[in-house]
Amino acid sequence: GIHTMEVVAFYNTGKALAAKTVDMTAGGLAVSPAGDVLYVGRNGDEAVDIAAIDVETGATEVIEITAVPGASLDAVRLSADGTRLFAALTTAAGGSLAIVDTRSRVLQSTASVDGSIGDIAVVPNGRKVFVTGWDSELGGVVHVIDVAAARVVDTIAVGGLPTQLVAGRGGDAVFIVDRDQILVLCTATNEIVDSVVIGGQLSCLAASPDGARLYAADYAGAITVLQVAAGASVPLQELMTTTLRQLAAAAKQVIAVELDGRLLPPLEEVLSGWDNVEIIQGDMLKLAPADIVPASDYLVVANIPYYITSALLRHLLETTPRPRRVVL
Repeated sequence: GIHTMEVVAFYNTGKALAAKTVDMTAGGLAVSPAGDVLYVGRNGDEAVDIAAIDVETGATEVIEITAVPGASLDAVRLSADGTRLFAALTTAAGGSLAIVDTRSRVLQSTASVDGSIGDIAVVPNGRKVFVTGWDSELGGVVHVIDVAAARVVDTIAVGGLPTQLVAGRGGDAVFIVDRDQILVLCTATNEIVDSVVIGGQLSCLAASPDGARLYAADYAGAITVLQVAAGASVPLQELMTTTLRQLAAAAKQVIAVELDGRLLPPLEEVLSGWDNVEIIQGDMLKLAPADIVPASDYLVVANIPYYITSALLRHLLETTPRPRRVVL
């Protein structure tokens, strides 16, 4: 059936600027870099298209995508310069990436992929697009699409369940949501180079306008802020989480241990407002709790790589004083 949705645009004052009813099921939104055009992916019974809506006047121009019955459009993304629009399209024949020239408002080409597309990330120069997918043999994958050639040039096995993508600043990395963790994909080598386990099942991911930070939200309502260090060997590091804020507010003292010394300055900047938080550079596996914990009654809360879990637990439980509780 046909569904209706009203799109309302606002000034930053909160005053309504324009409203437009979209008489089809929405399958994704994207806004032009200047903020003057809203692109709405629309799914109808007989056709799929994209509505280009003038934010000020509400005037609409329709970009035809396909008239194949049963087709669906599931995500819409723009290139950084706003000249290319990318849409995830699924039909009975399989998945594809529709590439639209926003200047002429016409479908330029389509790139076929195996299976459906979950999400889209466009590197800043607009030459490559990364999309999530599923392979019956490899499991979760990320396809790399060459925009000019409109074809898949590489498929990266993630193995988990990749659901969302965000391109990093400079285009040197793409960040992938995979259940309770964020994977870092190097766009030069198309390899996973880092990961951060957040802990909760992640629902969405967003980047700051300058790309320096990521904001990850989970289904429990916690939001984690991560610092993106361009060119660093460890390009992603958790800086502040809702849990850490709660700890700092509830505990008399919080002692944070960070192995990578290069990450201390941004950590100290983020935590500068908390007088009861002390940051120590070091390897927790080599530090004796008695040397850093001023009291015998303490708790350990940590977000660590899974492969050191056993070693850390053994280290904590075989030393004195032992923690009253360990939460990993």
